[in-house]
Amino acid sequence: MPTLIKLSLTGLLLIIFIIIWQPLAIFIPFLSIILIGLGMMALAKHGDKENARYINSFVHMGERFLDDFFEMNAIIMYRRDRAFSADFHRDSENFRKRTMAVLAYQLQTLNILDFAIYGGIGAFALFLSFGTAQGNLSVVQAIILFVLDADWFIEFRKSDLIVSFM
Repeated sequence: MPTLIKLSLTGLLLIIFIIIWQPLAIFIPFLSIILIGLGMMALAKHGDKENARYINSFVHMGERFLDDFFEMNAIIMYRRDRAFSADFHRDSENFRKRTMAVLAYQLQTLNILDFAIYGGIGAFALFLSFGTAQGNLSVVQAIILFVLDADWFIEFRKSDLIVSFM
């Protein structure tokens, strides 16, 4: 709850100061948030497939383990342990590959998130530097806006709100 309050207050201050000092800069944070949403939507279909494959592999691996465990006496008695070991190894390798695929998908979502957030901070800083160079914005105003923007984005990145995008 404190993070949500901090995010809300920082965002509100940022919007107020942007509207007062540099109204065109309001589009940069909003475009960054939209970019996060679009990136997550683009990966969502791929992520759903990877998660389904992972869950199916997990269930299959669990079923194999239970079947082999309950049939352990028969496996040993009929000397089928090597065949069952090879099957278990093949299924465990498939499960490992599916786990790595899910982790790769999650890394891709974090890359999109980082690109949008840190790219938004950089674009905002660039926009503020142009405003300062043209004399539309004082250095103190630019620093205040940049600090608020960076603080808001970095807190947003660290917060649990990101889970709702993934």
